[in-house]
Amino acid sequence: MSDTLRFWLAALIAAFASVVTALLSVYSYQQYGWVLFIFSPTLMGVLTVLVYSPNNEKSFGKCLLASTCSLLLVGFGLLIIAFDGIICLLMAAPFGWVLNLFGVVIGRGIASLIRNTCAKNYVSVLLVVDR
Repeated sequence: MSDTLRFWLAALIAAFASVVTALLSVYSYQQYGWVLFIFSPTLMGVLTVLVYSPNNEKSFGKCLLASTCSLLLVGFGLLIIAFDGIICLLMAAPFGWVLNLFGVVIGRGIASLIRNTCAKNYVSVLLVVDR
């Protein structure tokens, strides 16, 4: 898979996951809380790194750029469907970007753990135990 395709695929998957979590938070639980404003941008950062650079082979800057594109896709999508006003988006953007950056750091940490063979087994056990 080409680098450009993987870049945009990671951004789209992370944006989709963020939209799904936001919709669940707002419409299922009727809450505009932690999930919407904290978890969603952080999740975008983590997922972007895990899809774009699962073996931690991409630079931090490229991962951050892909994650920022994901954040921008969600922002433009919200603006297009008039879900939120431009003023609200502009006010939330800096906080969302910082949380997205935090997600990239977490994602790179997870990717570097997965790169280690011993950690792969540990993560697999955690996923099985979680189910």
